[in-house]
Amino acid sequence: MKLDEAERELEQLRGAAQRIADNLLELEVDSTRELLEASTLTGETAARWSQASASLTELWRQRGLLDSLLQQADKLRRGRREELRSLLDTRSIELSSDDVPLAERRLLDGPQRTLRCSPPELLERMSRSFDDVKTVLAQIGREWDKLLPALDATRRLAAESKRLAEDLGESGRADLESALKELDRLTAAVSSDPLSVRPAEIERLAGSVKAISQELEAITTLKRDFGGQLSRSRERVQALEQVVADGGTAYEEAIVKIAAPSASVRRPPALSEDLGAALADCEALAGRGAWREAWRELERVTTRAGALLDDAQAVLAANRTPIEARNQYRALLDAYQVKASALGVVENPRVAAIFEQARQVLYTAPTDLAAAAELVRRYQSALNGPREAAL
Repeated sequence: MKLDEAERELEQLRGAAQRIADNLLELEVDSTRELLEASTLTGETAARWSQASASLTELWRQRGLLDSLLQQADKLRRGRREELRSLLDTRSIELSSDDVPLAERRLLDGPQRTLRCSPPELLERMSRSFDDVKTVLAQIGREWDKLLPALDATRRLAAESKRLAEDLGESGRADLESALKELDRLTAAVSSDPLSVRPAEIERLAGSVKAISQELEAITTLKRDFGGQLSRSRERVQALEQVVADGGTAYEEAIVKIAAPSASVRRPPALSEDLGAALADCEALAGRGAWREAWRELERVTTRAGALLDDAQAVLAANRTPIEARNQYRALLDAYQVKASALGVVENPRVAAIFEQARQVLYTAPTDLAAAAELVRRYQSALNGPREAAL
């Protein structure tokens, strides 16, 4: 080996040693590492960090071995070229040495076991350890960065929910107390063992606290405007009763005045529950300060009334359709008669006969809508055809 080649190798080793020192120092001041050192860890996180921390300590020791080798190489640079080459090319670095119990020795083994490596092997070994430590730090840091803000947001929402509950006289509600206990448990778990906590656990808790918060906000809103909300619910119930009544009237008219109405014509849904009385119960609950019960009952009644109203409106529309169709045919027939008069064919026997047939069907109960539609179409066709055909 020429001396300039050895110098180049030494220069590369010095550069590597400096980069190693810089990176290890950066690891030492890493915020996640500092937090880990200050925390009381448990479980998987404790085990992973204990191993990584030991690896980091060993990296510093191995960095010292590299420095020692470079110092030794500096002493051999002048005149001891063979020794320098051996230092750089062979397993000249002693990584560890420990006693071997007699029970573990082979016949030709000595009492000590020594692990040695070359400078390139040391760099490779240190690189793997550094990557392992970085991986553990990154994993723990990601979990903390993801889970702790989510817990903080949930805690703020829980604190606001607790304030609302106290304002409503519900400071001891069980679901909120249970959520707060679970929040404390998860916070402690994330602080000491973030690798053991599944994000889904925090998501479920956040969802529960959000639901509680929304309910409390709704109850607070109800308390502030109970009279207005009760009035609107009563209006909806009254609208439902009116639509049901109109639907019944339309049903009776359809079955009397239309022959064989479609299957969509039916009686409106029966109001099996006295929703007005239920609203009165809501008012009584609010009067006693039982706001959660009043809110739940009002929500139930309002939802029930809304569903029944939708169904009743659909039934009313279906029941009115046959009468509306009959009225449309009547209007068309009248319009075509005006056209017939303008064409001068209103008294034409053939045209007049079709008109009379159509009129007879449309103004006789029950009306056959299919027959009426066909006669109106024939009347229109007679008017739209050649005048000679009409004459």
